[in-house]
Amino acid sequence: MVVGQTQCFTLALVIAAAVGVHRGWMREVITCAILLGTVLFLNFGGLDFLLGGVGNVASGATGGIASADPATCSPATKQTITTGLFGLLTYLGYRAGSRYGSPAQHSGHRIAGIIPGALNGAAIAYLCAYRRNDNLAFAGGLRPGAARAAHRIDGRGSL
Repeated sequence: MVVGQTQCFTLALVIAAAVGVHRGWMREVITCAILLGTVLFLNFGGLDFLLGGVGNVASGATGGIASADPATCSPATKQTITTGLFGLLTYLGYRAGSRYGSPAQHSGHRIAGIIPGALNGAAIAYLCAYRRNDNLAFAGGLRPGAARAAHRIDGRGSL
């Protein structure tokens, strides 16, 4: 038996939904807002924005000697920074939810925590899969060069 990407994604959803049941919906909604904001920020050029901002501050502080151009960063460096930033913000999101969200008062709050918990799991699994396989697209479609890769996966062109 081979465990594929779909099974891993489903497992991440189930685990995160179980965490959502344990924590309750109020805590999970806070975490969900932070995680989804982080995913959107990173997918729509947030890392280049951060690298450019750091480069501008560094060049201003050193008189133009040091500069961090986003175009000159290697893909491995960008992936490392993205993974570290996402891991840090995921941790801080769960901490903020535990600190500022009230605990579940009754079973209805726990059951409602399944939905934002599953969204959190989907966000985490999506970003992990997206960073591992650059052919996946955010909106669910395929990038231009990905159709050939998908065709190689199952022979029909669908994942």
